[in-house]
Amino acid sequence: MKRAGLKLKDVLNTLHNHPYITVSADTPLSEVAELVRLSPDVRSIFVTDNNGKISGALSIGRLIRTITARRSGADFSTRRLLRCITCSRAGEIMTSPLISAGPDDYIDEVIDRMLEGNIKEIPVLDREGNITVNAGLLDLWSKYDNSSEAD
Repeated sequence: MKRAGLKLKDVLNTLHNHPYITVSADTPLSEVAELVRLSPDVRSIFVTDNNGKISGALSIGRLIRTITARRSGADFSTRRLLRCITCSRAGEIMTSPLISAGPDDYIDEVIDRMLEGNIKEIPVLDREGNITVNAGLLDLWSKYDNSSEAD
């Protein structure tokens, strides 16, 4: 039985590409912070491996918490504080595996993945693993035809 529904490739050209930056796993956190400061519209940071392929994501919240903990010894649990104050590179605090989508994924499944992962933006990767668009949850939701569930 063939599944019905929109796939990302059906709406890819109509999706807003949310601004993002990419950094290597070896990029010092101070450099990542400076890139974020210089790009106030950026909400997503993707971390690449040695081959330039996306290997993880770094939230701005995690970046700020880590830098703050390193500077002030913020009140975190001992394990979390130890991880925060000993990390100095993007790859050490990135979230991996990366939550991503592909053009052949169904929009409703991508929305579910984003909700389960508690992310507001998701990179849509081509077959080579390159970002084609950084799609936002609200944008995808607006494309999703949920009229059958609303009845």
